[in-house]
Parts: sequence; structure tokens; C-alpha cells
Amino acid sequence: MKLTALLLSGLFFSFFLGCTSQKYTPDTYTESQIRFGSGGGVTGAIKTYCLLDNGRLFVQQTQNDEFKALKKVSKKAYQKLFASAKELEIANMKFKQPGNFYHFIEIHENGSKNRIVWGSHQAEAPAGVEEFYRLLMNSGKKSTN
Repeated sequence: MKLTALLLSGLFFSFFLGCTSQKYTPDTYTESQIRFGSGGGVTGAIKTYCLLDNGRLFVQQTQNDEFKALKKVSKKAYQKLFASAKELEIANMKFKQPGNFYHFIEIHENGSKNRIVWGSHQAEAPAGVEEFYRLLMNSGKKSTN
């Protein structure tokens, strides 16, 4: 009887350990992600958000900080954002026109990344990019647990 209880306890404990959530960051995550944010100005500070293709949202306050996990974005919202990025072809877009203060979107997929940057008063962002950026920025406001 004691042996059975001991075996069941061991089995339960092993199962419990196997169910713990995986810890990862945008830097260790190997699937698709969208990084976006802004930087520049007097301080030169850069604030980066990262949306993973599983809906997890992270923020990095400065380049030297680690990413901090925020709440999860709803499945419907993050699927729509990744579909919009694909529709706009941001992963293949070539656009680097930063100004003193700039915005960026960076797509990570299939082991490669592409970054577009805009903010210069001399060049407008490509069609749809600024609206997409606004949707990304709003994604954190509509996140869930």
C-alpha cells in the first residue's frame, strides 16, 4: 500500500514538473515575431515591443534592458496582425528613412529578419505601414490574461 502511494506520488510529481510553462524571451523564441516601436529624440532612447506568433507580447524599455512579458493578445487580434504584415509584405519591404524621432517595424520569420524605419519629413512611410503600426501599438491595450 505504501509502495503504491509512493509510486503515485512520484508519478504525480513528475507529471506536475512536465506541465510547467516554458520560459522564453523574444531573443530565444525561434518562431515568427513582429517587433515594433520608436526611438530617437533628445535622449536617443528606443522602446521596443515584440509580438510573438503565439500572442505573447513583450516590451523592452531601452536597448540594454531585457524584454518584459506583458499580457497575451487575443488569438483573433494577433492572427489578424500577422496576416496584415504578410499582406503588406513588410518582410520583403526595403525602407529606411529615419528622422530625429523614428518608428520601426521588424519582421522575424524563417530565420531571417527585415526592418523598416520611417520618421524623416522628406519621405512618407509606404502605403498602409503607419496604419499597421497604429494597430500594433493598440494591440497591447486590448490584451488578455
